[in-house]
Amino acid sequence: MVQIKECPTKFAFKFFKKWSIEIIRDIWFGKGTFTEILIANPGLSSKVLAQRLRELGNYGIIEKRIISKSPMRAEYNLTQKGEALNKIMFDLAIFSYDYYTNEIFEGEPPSRSEMIRTTSEIFKIDQNASSE
Repeated sequence: MVQIKECPTKFAFKFFKKWSIEIIRDIWFGKGTFTEILIANPGLSSKVLAQRLRELGNYGIIEKRIISKSPMRAEYNLTQKGEALNKIMFDLAIFSYDYYTNEIFEGEPPSRSEMIRTTSEIFKIDQNASSE
């Protein structure tokens, strides 16, 4: 009999600490440098950002690529494992739309089908495979 030593869902949340989702999202959207991520997230300190980038790298979600050594400049990209989070990110976005529409939109929100279409494009989800 297979013994589970840790709940798989609980384990996955180890790398979803505060700011991790925002960092993954920003890298997904092409903000690949430390400064770009920091600017996109007011309230995120450089110390916490460095820590989260290191943790996400240790989990194999992102990778650091040195662009230049003088001056030191690095870029962060999602790994294959990080890109595999696309369905989770999509589902979280649709969950928020369905249950917290007023909290995430000012004014008239897009239709659910428009939200699904746009979010599917962003996270590279096959719309035919997603439920509407």
